Amino acid sequence: MKTHSYPLMGGGIALTSIGVVSLLGGGAVIMNDLDGGGDLKGLATIILGVPLVVHGLGCIGGGIPMIVIGARKIPLYSPTNQPALLPQPMIGTRSATLRWTF
Repeated sequence: MKTHSYPLMGGGIALTSIGVVSLLGGGAVIMNDLDGGGDLKGLATIILGVPLVVHGLGCIGGGIPMIVIGARKIPLYSPTNQPALLPQPMIGTRSATLRWTF
């Protein structure tokens, strides 16, 4: 058994990490705006906080499946790339080939 794809798993980890940071940053902006915010109360939440939270949730939602798919174990020889023990004849319109993989 081998891992399906290390780069896919690494990309998922990076994307999830970026999503967590973005989600925490957006939450901090929203919580800061709830405490007072001055004259522009609500504007910082709409312009900065909400997009950061949506971006964070999207990154986490995309990163977790990438980690799961990348970490999936697959057999060393799947039925499609298993070595053939018998010769495989291939016949075309004007050619014939005998392939034997071992």
